[in-house]
Amino acid sequence: RVMTPDGGSSSDVKSNRGFVFIPEVGDQVLLGFRHGDPARPYVMGSLFNGTTGGGGGQGNNCKSLTTRSGSSLKLDDSAGSVTLHDKGGVSMNFDGAGNQSLNAASKATTSVGKGGSSVLTMDSSGNIDLSGKTQITLTVGGSTITIKGDEVRISSKNIILEAENNSITGTNNTVTGTNNKINGETDIEGPKLSLKGDPVKIN
Repeated sequence: RVMTPDGGSSSDVKSNRGFVFIPEVGDQVLLGFRHGDPARPYVMGSLFNGTTGGGGGQGNNCKSLTTRSGSSLKLDDSAGSVTLHDKGGVSMNFDGAGNQSLNAASKATTSVGKGGSSVLTMDSSGNIDLSGKTQITLTVGGSTITIKGDEVRISSKNIILEAENNSITGTNNTVTGTNNKINGETDIEGPKLSLKGDPVKIN
């Protein structure tokens, strides 16, 4: 048996409720004996030694929790920071100055809702995928881009498209505005061309 600050069960957790850290094979431990009976030993705790412990450092600012595989939780009182690491190279850091960072060596996924209703995935190749089952909205000031169902709506006071080549393709294309201008050399081609207006002015 192993002595722990808290251990047992509850109505929601049937086993291992509390603080579960069983010493590894080869660790130095301190033993106690129930009622002084040598047939009833229990582990009171583990002991660091000169080869397994590094101490708390100058000022004893660093506290840590590290597992056998190298996963760790480090609390640094000199900066007030908290850092979480896993074996695969993922780390999360709260720097104590109001900043938070998450680093993943391969891929990071944030999912909300049962079945992944809203999912953000980023990988080490520079691919970013954002998906939502209902709607995605990007808003900056008074400008918005809304993706919903089979519609993409861009709303802003000014929308500027700049590219060496622009191509707009659709079964039906409509351009509506109080004033519409096309500047530069222009070619209009089609099997059938209709110009309607009151009046229609050419040159």
